[in-house]
Amino acid sequence: MNNPLISVVTVSYNAVSTIEKTIISVLNQMYSNIEYIIIDGGSTDGTVDIIKRYDDKIAYWRSEPDRGIYDAMNKGILQAKGEWIYFIGASDLLLKNSFQTIFSEKIDAEVIYGDITIVYPKGQKQIKKAFSSSCLSYRMPTSHQAIFMRTTVIKEHKGFNLDYKILADFDLMQRSYLSGVTFQYVPVSVAEFKFDGVSSKVSKEDIDFYRIMKRNKSIKYPMMCFIVLEIKRLIGFVYRKFILRQL
Repeated sequence: MNNPLISVVTVSYNAVSTIEKTIISVLNQMYSNIEYIIIDGGSTDGTVDIIKRYDDKIAYWRSEPDRGIYDAMNKGILQAKGEWIYFIGASDLLLKNSFQTIFSEKIDAEVIYGDITIVYPKGQKQIKKAFSSSCLSYRMPTSHQAIFMRTTVIKEHKGFNLDYKILADFDLMQRSYLSGVTFQYVPVSVAEFKFDGVSSKVSKEDIDFYRIMKRNKSIKYPMMCFIVLEIKRLIGFVYRKFILRQL
């Protein structure tokens, strides 16, 4: 079994109702070689008090104002000493054996990705299988909660671009893929997160998507971006209207 040090980074802001479960899900991993880092955005609701309860089990934590989630994640990258880095939000849960399962595999890549478990509003759970990394020319293959990246690679790519407020994770993955970084899929659900729906309106996400595709030159005809966005919105609308309400 491989046993590299994994830097797990949680970013939080006023997450008093959820962060303790997230922390426990990290500390309960069967895989023991973990460096846990928490970057809090200056919470005022008691989140910091919960973090302090686990101070002896956390390698590094800080609570101070930031410029948003990706700024906080970049702060975590700067503190990471592990060979691999992994991000999990303050309302997500790591599945108990996921790290152990993944790193029992032979790893021949710079990015590892797996599946994700979606928790729907009524509590039902569904494992969402990842797509091939080749889809990074236009979308993420899986959620960021199911992605591990070599720390050296993420630092070489200068972390998350703060120009993007919604899709900086997609931008980082796409830039990495287009530069020749290797990806490896491991068929295991890594974590679970709550599904909260997809907007059907033009949003900051749409703007980020267009700017990323144009700047990274990942699509030959920029107008195709709008076609892809319209298809995404249509799928989101149909999903919410006819499927999500049943779950």
